[in-house]
Amino acid sequence: MLTVYQTPRAWSAPNISPFCTKLETYLRMADIPYTIAPGDFPFQRAPKGKVPYILFEGRLVADSSRIIALLKERLGDTVDGHLTPAQRDRGHLVQRMLEEGTYWALLHQRWVDEESFALLRRTVFDTVLRAPLRWVAPDLIRRRILSALYFQGTSRLAPEVVHATARRDLEVVARLLGDGPYLFGERPCSFDAVLYAITSGIWKTPFGERFGEAPDNLAAHLERMQQRYFPELERPAAASA
Repeated sequence: MLTVYQTPRAWSAPNISPFCTKLETYLRMADIPYTIAPGDFPFQRAPKGKVPYILFEGRLVADSSRIIALLKERLGDTVDGHLTPAQRDRGHLVQRMLEEGTYWALLHQRWVDEESFALLRRTVFDTVLRAPLRWVAPDLIRRRILSALYFQGTSRLAPEVVHATARRDLEVVARLLGDGPYLFGERPCSFDAVLYAITSGIWKTPFGERFGEAPDNLAAHLERMQQRYFPELERPAAASA
């Protein structure tokens, strides 16, 4: 059984990190047994200083995409084996857009906006960290993320531009999804886990307002994935705390 190191659950989302949500969703999709390591911010052992990472076959492995690729190699591909080459290509494009584009808008909303950061501190850090760590860790993490947002370029844009671009990303995915239950038909795949990770990080948290209402089919996909893979989290997202 592998061990997953990740940040904590919050609100109605599986995790405060979309990449942790993506990995845990994949593990449940693939019926891979796992345990969550104790401790809510396990960065000390992180091979790349980030979560998620896993302990598998006696070694630590980082990066959600690399982990999934490794698990497919070692345990077989029971999740994406039905996809055609064209579907894999489209899925790759969707994943790159969401993880390398939309994700930065999500970070921007949580960490740049002062009210959002105060809510994040109050409802996550203050509840899972012990003193004195809860007094210093949020600001240290925020400085690191703000630096990444600046050098990546997102925080140099006006907030309305950041959110308009993210909404455009999500509208594109909604059109690709169409009327199907999942991105590529009746069976979910790992790219559905990516989409669910991003949409739950927006609309299953208090930060979704700036992104607007979810398109109807994306909202249905989000609920479908939540009910199928994380039914224990079915409760309304808190607006404040």
